Amino acid sequence: MGLLCLTSMVSCINSPIVHKYESLDANGWDASDTVHFEIPVQSKDMASTLHIGVRTTEDYPFTDLNLRVFIKRNGKKQTSKDFKINIYGKSGKAKGDGFLYHENKSTPSVPLDLKADSTYTISIVHKMRSSPICGISDIGILID
Repeated sequence: MGLLCLTSMVSCINSPIVHKYESLDANGWDASDTVHFEIPVQSKDMASTLHIGVRTTEDYPFTDLNLRVFIKRNGKKQTSKDFKINIYGKSGKAKGDGFLYHENKSTPSVPLDLKADSTYTISIVHKMRSSPICGISDIGILID
């Protein structure tokens, strides 16, 4: 009986639609480099939320990371949004979770209405004054 209750509780938990990271060049992320993510086609309309994640090392030289995210639906630009992810606090201590790599997630998130039978592409570029940027190992998205 207990296993049946646990199974039904777990089945009610919403799993993410997409949770994926892409590794960046160890020599740095150049301003001309764009990271792309394809969103699987959904069978029904879904109100979801987009978060951007970044994994950094101690070599990341800045307090924040400025990004621009482009969302395309069926190959046509739908919207773009600028993100600022705080990597280090005022004390200089990394704010993200982790030991060798620190993982930070964007706040606030962006509402994203996924339409049934549509293809979506999320593209991310950095908007920092320096280029290339070292100390970023991965950039990713979470859509839930």
